[in-house]
Amino acid sequence: MVAAAVVAGGLAVPAPATAAGASAVTLPVAAAADIVTVRNRVFVSGGPDSAAVAVTNGDGRVLGTVPLGAGTADLALSGSGHDLYVALPSARAIAVIDTRTLTEIARYPTGDACPRSLARTARWLYFGYNCGSGNWDGNIGVMGLDGQGVRYGLARTTFYDTPRLEAPATTRGPLLAWDSSLSPATISVYGVGRDGTPTWLRDSAWDAVGSNLADVAVTGDGTSALTAAGAPYEVREFTVADLAEPSVRYGTGPYPIAVELDPGEARVAAAVAWFDPDVQVFGRDGAVRHVATVPGNLFDRALAWSPDGTRLYAVTGDPFAQPPLPATLHVLPVPA
Repeated sequence: MVAAAVVAGGLAVPAPATAAGASAVTLPVAAAADIVTVRNRVFVSGGPDSAAVAVTNGDGRVLGTVPLGAGTADLALSGSGHDLYVALPSARAIAVIDTRTLTEIARYPTGDACPRSLARTARWLYFGYNCGSGNWDGNIGVMGLDGQGVRYGLARTTFYDTPRLEAPATTRGPLLAWDSSLSPATISVYGVGRDGTPTWLRDSAWDAVGSNLADVAVTGDGTSALTAAGAPYEVREFTVADLAEPSVRYGTGPYPIAVELDPGEARVAAAVAWFDPDVQVFGRDGAVRHVATVPGNLFDRALAWSPDGTRLYAVTGDPFAQPPLPATLHVLPVPA
């Protein structure tokens, strides 16, 4: 497809720091549907009402936006980090941004599917889709990383809403899928075949992961999963082979909405909605290592580590408030 040039978003003046060394900057998008980092870049998907992905450097300085002409949803990086996949549900497509030139370099149609969530394994890109909401038409599709071989309807059963997806990006799987609209929530585990076909293996035990499951993180080897659900008021870590009883509990308080492992998988970052502290960092033993409070309301899943594990990025805002609260990127230093 024809590459789109970067549109400068204008350099915003950082707000006062929220903690020692922390800073905040207004983003040139309305909301945050997802956030990823690679090298010295931070990418924020603007959601259904922002037809672009915002880009900052590692310090939070706005570099501009990559316009995509349609509302954006989930993001996923290629193994090299050079390609950023962007789900475009209203366009029924997945766009690809070159993270070095900040341009759109490809767009892959997904047929009748409206992709909203993405997960990448070593060879395949999976997408959760639903062109409606709450209609039990949610399902899972897959395509090659070059956009070839798109297939649909691969879930064992349909989902009430769009299934959220998570997978270890450097291995063949497993693929984890869940419906964030249901209470209690269930995680379905799929094995990944050589041709990319997901095969259902097991579901989590009844109410093991709690209600309104917002986010899941998985270790690089695919053996452990961490869950952030509206209730209980903690992040829970499970072995993927079991998904019945948590092996570690991380006491976040109400209501956890994001969980991220640091690049070395030695620390767990979690964000909560409405209550302080907004962001907490734990050791893998469940002990609190660091806390941070930021002004505003955190978007679900809008939390990411820097590639070197020295910072956390969190996005707050509320496009429905009167007046609307702009999407704001918070750069939070994290001690080793």
